Amino acid sequence: MAIIRLEGLSLFGHHGARPFEKEAGQRIDVDLELVSLDERAERTDRLADAVDYDALNRTVREVVEERSFHLLEALGAAVAETVLARFPVQRVHVRLVKQNLGWTTGGRAVIEIARERAPRDLALLRRRRAGVKSAPGRPAKPRTPRRAARKAAR
Repeated sequence: MAIIRLEGLSLFGHHGARPFEKEAGQRIDVDLELVSLDERAERTDRLADAVDYDALNRTVREVVEERSFHLLEALGAAVAETVLARFPVQRVHVRLVKQNLGWTTGGRAVIEIARERAPRDLALLRRRRAGVKSAPGRPAKPRTPRRAARKAAR
């Protein structure tokens, strides 16, 4: 499986526990690490079989720039869960960095959130991508011309 990383996305969002943080907004740096669902893209060399980096970037921007959270933890969880819902990946790891904390000593806050698909969901998604239509836990029936004709007649 391929490990895909998008690093150094610098986005502007209105997040924070204090009203002035949300009102003024701030830069949030985002790094993503994804584990692909299968090796399909490695074999076919087709964008349709891979995680589209542009679509992934748009998805992260949508969550960070169009929504608002009090906590970076909630923002990170929303990014991770949205990526899992929209892309064929097993696992996602989100790293958020907030620079301007208003402290005289400088510093930054770094939050890391990881999410992965449940084994059952992972198996179901893999079967769907492979074109197999069977219930979880049941072996797929082989496709025969007779079976296909019966299905088409329904």
